[in-house]
Amino acid sequence: MIAPSASSAAVLAQWAAFVHPALASAAAGLGLVPIIIHLLNRRRHRRVPWAAMSFLLAARHESRKRLFVEQWLLLAVRILVIVLLGLALARPYLQADGLSAIGEHRTHRILVIDDSLSVQAVDGGGRSRWQRALAAAGRLLAAFPTGDAVSVVTMAAPASAPLDHASYDRRAARRLIDEMSPSFQSTDVAGTLGHVTRILRESQAAAGNRAVYVFSDLARRDWEGGRSDAPVALAARRVAELAAVSFIHVATPHAPNASIRALEPDSPLVSSAMPSRFNVTVANEGTQVLRGATVDVFRGPQLMRRLMLSAIEPGQSETLSFSMSFEHAGQYQVHAALEAGPTDALEADNVRYLSVEASDDIPVLVVDGHPGLTRLEGAAGYLATALAPRVSAADPVLFQPKTIQPLDLDAEVWDEFGLIVLCNVERLTDPQWRRMNQYVSEGGGLLITAGDQVNARQYTSAGFADGSGPLPCALGEIVSTAASGVEGLTIRLAEPMHPMVGEFARVPESSLFTARVSSYIRSTATTDGAQTVLQYGDGSPALMVASHGAGRAALLTTTVDMQWANLAAKMDFVPLMLKVAGFLTRRAGAHRTTEAGRPWVEPLRLGERGQVCEFVAPDGSAHVARFEAEHERLRAVSEPIRRIGFGTARIGSRMEIFACNPSTDESDLESLDPAELESVFGERVGYVQDVERVQVADLSRRSTELSTTLLGVVFALMLIELALASRRAARVAPRGGRGQSATA
Repeated sequence: MIAPSASSAAVLAQWAAFVHPALASAAAGLGLVPIIIHLLNRRRHRRVPWAAMSFLLAARHESRKRLFVEQWLLLAVRILVIVLLGLALARPYLQADGLSAIGEHRTHRILVIDDSLSVQAVDGGGRSRWQRALAAAGRLLAAFPTGDAVSVVTMAAPASAPLDHASYDRRAARRLIDEMSPSFQSTDVAGTLGHVTRILRESQAAAGNRAVYVFSDLARRDWEGGRSDAPVALAARRVAELAAVSFIHVATPHAPNASIRALEPDSPLVSSAMPSRFNVTVANEGTQVLRGATVDVFRGPQLMRRLMLSAIEPGQSETLSFSMSFEHAGQYQVHAALEAGPTDALEADNVRYLSVEASDDIPVLVVDGHPGLTRLEGAAGYLATALAPRVSAADPVLFQPKTIQPLDLDAEVWDEFGLIVLCNVERLTDPQWRRMNQYVSEGGGLLITAGDQVNARQYTSAGFADGSGPLPCALGEIVSTAASGVEGLTIRLAEPMHPMVGEFARVPESSLFTARVSSYIRSTATTDGAQTVLQYGDGSPALMVASHGAGRAALLTTTVDMQWANLAAKMDFVPLMLKVAGFLTRRAGAHRTTEAGRPWVEPLRLGERGQVCEFVAPDGSAHVARFEAEHERLRAVSEPIRRIGFGTARIGSRMEIFACNPSTDESDLESLDPAELESVFGERVGYVQDVERVQVADLSRRSTELSTTLLGVVFALMLIELALASRRAARVAPRGGRGQSATA
């Protein structure tokens, strides 16, 4: 059983509380001050017998009881003044609606406005979700009581709080909302909930007088499918514990939509010497079959292709390929536009932009780990020749190999090369492996060919690094076919559709399949996503490739000279090496195509330090870039780009073309339902579907603040204290006239 006193305390705790509990405790302590002063004053008086005083005390004996009552009443009033003043500063509030008449209901209201890409969708009636959200937010803001505070949070990534404090300036809040515009970015629900939680914890409003209003299309993808165990649900429940949450749903449950998901080159190799192939992917995000859609492809302002799409089922996509030629080396603006018909709800995701840099030569750094007296006697001689096959010195070639020895590797500027090849190199130092890891992660290509000089243990520990390094696999022991009496292993395709070997699948008589391999290095563990493209007759991997960050790395487990295999003597060795190099090489200018909300970044070249860099965004706004140092390199960084299209960066006399695309995460317009919202927040939340009739909802935990009432009581008590003190002073003090007469 619970003791009555404990039960009463529990009921009181649920009924009343303080915004500042510490001040309430201090007020209770300060209430002792008048008592202590009273006791100290009594101790100052020492009783001394005196005949005249005895006569006066006897005369006042009848009024002594009245003076005693007035004295203690004055003491009680003074104690109440101090205690109630402290309690008023502590801002008590009652969680009982029945006592609302004696207090006030100042509420801190947070408006959370979804300004992500998807709210640009038009569901019906010709109004976009964004227009509906702004109209509803404006009506609510106008309906809020004058004494209520307002804060504003936006949801587009990265989420922000343009009004991150309790503001009572209603005009400023309205002006802020009116000046907002929808973005082309994804929704940052986690960041939004973080801002809301911080504002609520800093709020001075009573616990029951905090409200959050979310104006959103409630896209299912943003709330992680409404799962109660999702990370976003934990943050949502923290918000629900601090405030009453209401959702104003500005979308219809299912809206038809199609989008361009990707526009990219089929190969990193985009050259002015030959036509290049590109892929464009269109997805049907709606609930009906998409028919009769077309994609127009532009190079600059010129229409280059019109592609017809077949019927696309809901939730499916189709990828179309096309070729495009570039007359000379340089940068080009390529974009694709989708025409999906009048039922397409979101037009902003029907376009995709691509900054293309066509090259007429690609520098390749070839490291020869076992150089010979002549070029072809070295470990890298055949490969370097295959990359630049010339009959005469005047013949044009795409790859420009530069052959060096391992000792010269540190002296080279690696970022100037699209591909680095290590041919039978014994080992790299740990700093070189770290540098290689960064090079590949940032888009560079790496090709490693085996040989008797390779230190397999060091490659595995530093290059593979348990799957975190650039190598696609760990290296084991050398396997030789001589011991088994086998003439040599053949090479066959393991992935016939892979871009590096796809052409050989159509030529069964290719000389690639007649090559013989006498030795190779066995591969053991592999990284996630590693592919075996070629394999030997015994099933062991011959050529493996894996993505690492933005780049790719490949391993050929035998040599590219005549030491372990005669592959280099075959006619198809040249096209194989060109295909491998084309697949691995860094795509020039790939970093200049980004998504909205991210900055544009351009590495500085030698001699550009100190130059001014100016970025011009797609909307025509210009600003000077800031410079950042990263991994001992300097790069120019723009402000986050919030509009889509093409822009430029000018560094001195150099000008680069950049492209900014809408977020690909916003095209699925399916919404959560109220039950799923409650599952995310862990309790009942307000939900309004008809935004035209949205009103200020009553808070489920409304509280009544008593600070103003208490201040009024304190003022009245101070007047009473003044009257009592004056009355008591008049009774105790000697009268001036009688004193003079006695003296006379």
